[in-house]
Amino acid sequence: MNTNEAIAKMTAKGIETMTAVGRGQLSFFDDGIVEGSGIWGECLVSEMGHKSSGVINRLRDLGLWVFTDSDEDPSGWWSLTALGADVANELGKVVEEPVVKDREPTVKVGAKWTYIYAADGSLIAEVRNDQYELVKSLI
Repeated sequence: MNTNEAIAKMTAKGIETMTAVGRGQLSFFDDGIVEGSGIWGECLVSEMGHKSSGVINRLRDLGLWVFTDSDEDPSGWWSLTALGADVANELGKVVEEPVVKDREPTVKVGAKWTYIYAADGSLIAEVRNDQYELVKSLI
């Protein structure tokens, strides 16, 4: 399974959880978001809420996490698989919206009238040709 296929099979809560991991919002990922890095189960529950165990178990079933029993913590150690790290890093990317510049109005000059249209095609102004230069300076 590849990253996109894994994301497509995830629930909204799973995506939310993996996004939080990818953005570094959870503790214990000291080596970064890479295969083998992880978090203690008790910390995961305290940081993500009591319902996180069900979400993480479903993500484990998708092959994103591995659970390891531990003598140190009865809640065990949850570590990312290579696929899990790829998914978290993909979802954790902050996408900046591109800046959209307003397009210049469209001007159509007729025999007697000039029509000025907004970028969406709506009519902004309809002026006599002899007044167009004055209106143009106001736009």
